[in-house]
Order: sequence, then structure tokens, then C-alpha cells
Amino acid sequence: MKEIDRQRELYREALGLLGVDDMVTAGPVMAPRPQVRGGLKRWFRRRGGSQHPADHMAGLNVLALADDALWLYRAPKWAGGIPRIERLVGWWPISTVTLASTYKELESLDYDTGTNYKTKVVRLGIKAEGDERLTRVDGLQNDQTRELVREIKRATGQRKN
Repeated sequence: MKEIDRQRELYREALGLLGVDDMVTAGPVMAPRPQVRGGLKRWFRRRGGSQHPADHMAGLNVLALADDALWLYRAPKWAGGIPRIERLVGWWPISTVTLASTYKELESLDYDTGTNYKTKVVRLGIKAEGDERLTRVDGLQNDQTRELVREIKRATGQRKN
């Protein structure tokens, strides 16, 4: 069994316990902002009563596509590749979703060694009818994220078979 198939089954198990039936695909995504500044902004928005999904995300999250909806779950703890999902952050009917994706290269500094590391990510923007702003998430550029983007675009009609 390939690693991507094993991970797909782990997501199917974890999300099945939460009632997400007929899962097409799922994958890990991250909050796109720097942790300190972005976390502080999210904290103030939550205290102000914001219900927007971007204000309730953790550093690590799970984005799942089912037959009829797109689900975003908060999953800050992972053990052995299995996400420990805390709670639902966002839910969108697939018929109302528009997805935008771009490829970025992010740089980060390792303070211990003093070297810069570059990471290639896919930046996703999720917007549904009636949303006032985008929900942005980053996924690593790997087969799992590529499959997730391809299947979401296919389900929303943005991509032909």
C-alpha cells in the first residue's frame, strides 16, 4: 500500500467518527500567517465575536471533501500521522464554493543553525456565496494536496475531467 493510500484511510477513519460520510479526499492544511502576528489577530477577532473560519483555525487543520460539502476541521495535535481532530471550523456546500490556488515558496529561519529553509506550498483560497472574505490555507506541495485541489476543483465545476 502506498503512503498516500494509507493516509487517505487514516483520514477516512478519523472523519467517519465525526459523521463525514462519503469522503472523497482529505489532507492536512496549515494556517498561512506567521504564528505570532496571525495568532494575535485571530485571538482579537475571536474575542470580538467573529464566526469566520479563518479566525478559528489552528496551526494544523484538516480539509476534507465529501460528496456534498467541503469541511475544515481544527487538528492541532498529530500522532503517528493520525490527526486528533478537535472541532469543526468551517463547512461549505460544494455547490457554492469557489477555490483559488497558487504555488508559493516560503522561507523560514532556523535560529539554532542560522540557516534559511525554503518550503514549497500550495496556497488555497476558499470562498462561498455570501462570505465576506476568503478563508486561506496552505498545504505542502505533495501528491495528497495536489489530489485534494484537483478533486475540489472537479467537484465545483472549475475543472473538467
